[in-house]
Amino acid sequence: MTWFAMMSILLLGFAVYGTTRLPPLVHEWQAFQRWRKAQHAPNVKVPCHVDININNWDATTLPGAATALKSPPSKLQDAVVRLRQHAEHAKYPFPIGWYRGGSEQVELLFGSFVGDVNHMLITGMSDTGKDNLALNILFTLALTQPPERLQIAVVDGKGLDFSGWRGKAHAWRLALKPDEIRPTMAALTAERERRRDVLEAAEVSKWDHYTGGDLPLLVIYISELSLLKDATSPRELGQWLNSELAAGRAFGIRYIVATQTASNYDTQWRSQVGVYLAAETYRRVLQLAGDQPLQIIYEAHLGLARVLYEWNDLHSAEQH
Repeated sequence: MTWFAMMSILLLGFAVYGTTRLPPLVHEWQAFQRWRKAQHAPNVKVPCHVDININNWDATTLPGAATALKSPPSKLQDAVVRLRQHAEHAKYPFPIGWYRGGSEQVELLFGSFVGDVNHMLITGMSDTGKDNLALNILFTLALTQPPERLQIAVVDGKGLDFSGWRGKAHAWRLALKPDEIRPTMAALTAERERRRDVLEAAEVSKWDHYTGGDLPLLVIYISELSLLKDATSPRELGQWLNSELAAGRAFGIRYIVATQTASNYDTQWRSQVGVYLAAETYRRVLQLAGDQPLQIIYEAHLGLARVLYEWNDLHSAEQH
């Protein structure tokens, strides 16, 4: 408030209330200003049209892709509403893809990062939509969870897809340049060790049982595993992945790892992955022959972005 405006209020108060009422009026105004500054910013939620009519959605499936939809709902709000309707008891739910259910209606396949999925692996060649899929998962989490409950780290280093995340309340750390990758890996290790100390001091063995309120779920997206190998070495990367994925889940840390091929990396850390997402033509990328215990949520030959989840307006979503 400017000096002129304050003087105007004082003179007006003097004229209306007189000298006996003016000091209490000033004190009340000052108290109100202190209260206003102390208030937290309101949580902004996605405007959800809870009256969405699933009967208006096209349940036609994509040829050769089992029950995946040919034209899935394109609005992120639709996924958020469905999650709130059908995953109200799930902790940190996120969408995976739309499909035609047994009743011939459109259904949303979803997972959750607590009590369901620990880590995810997304494989596919360039331009198959790995980042698109991850963005939808991260956007949904950020739109449904406040920063006090969720933090997101991104290790990209190959483009500008995540540059708009800088300064956002949910952004724990971003590595968007090659020289930022190694320091971020070290920071993630340090954060895991810090969380271990916090849980030990609280005398709890798992993050799920911690009630301190100061350890939000930390979700890390690695957009291309080969970039981490270039920044370190195959052996160092393998050791880092083994340590972080094996121990991180107990400390409220979840990884979404994307790569063109996982066959060139150590297999030990992959045993910590709970959900694998791959296109049918990339079965060999995950070495799916034989009886390996790999869980495949969905396979489709036309690429991850179109079949697992489709959204063609990432810019508007980020602005939203």
